[in-house]
Amino acid sequence: MVVLLPQLTFAQGAGGQIKRPVKKVQQSSLRRAQAKKTAQPAKDSPASVPTKTPPIVSQTIRQFFPVWGITLNETTIKQAKSMGYKIETYKDGSKHFVSHGADFRDDDKDGYFDHLGGISSILVSKGFELPEEWKSKGFSWDNSYDRWIQLFKDLGFSIKIERGPTVKEFEGRKTLSAMVIATSLDNTLYFVLGFDFGESYQTSSPRTIFSLYVGAN
Repeated sequence: MVVLLPQLTFAQGAGGQIKRPVKKVQQSSLRRAQAKKTAQPAKDSPASVPTKTPPIVSQTIRQFFPVWGITLNETTIKQAKSMGYKIETYKDGSKHFVSHGADFRDDDKDGYFDHLGGISSILVSKGFELPEEWKSKGFSWDNSYDRWIQLFKDLGFSIKIERGPTVKEFEGRKTLSAMVIATSLDNTLYFVLGFDFGESYQTSSPRTIFSLYVGAN
């Protein structure tokens, strides 16, 4: 399994307010090698035609998707266009679109959306919320670090502490900083939870999570 960890950079605007993070995803050499083996789309519509063999859509993925009409490893770029989504192209040629403040991406350029990023607690102030499909499973920005870990364990996911909890200062207050990867037991879906800029610094305190990133293998 190859997990693509989101690298987040943050800028501050006037008054110290956080601007929306800019995501940079680094692919491992293995992932790039796999991408090269993927059937190449036609030159007149790069990265928009699905490969002949569709990726696997596991039962685990179906437990969390579709989200806003999109199912990872199943929804194609053409289908997203037919739903009215505006598809754009990154500098590396991969396709993506933004909906409800979240970024759906076809990182491996096989014509199917396989990652969902940009879901951040700061979007709540802009009127965006977590998908209802996830809220029904216990997802909430109010969850503490400890509660998130227990929730994913209850859902049958394994937990990897990518970056253990530490205390950092942000805008004159102490905040919790950590990164956790929750992976389904069938290795077909993973969530990356980023804890930063929260309202407290204890693992038992609510509202310490900042971002969610989802990937399908």
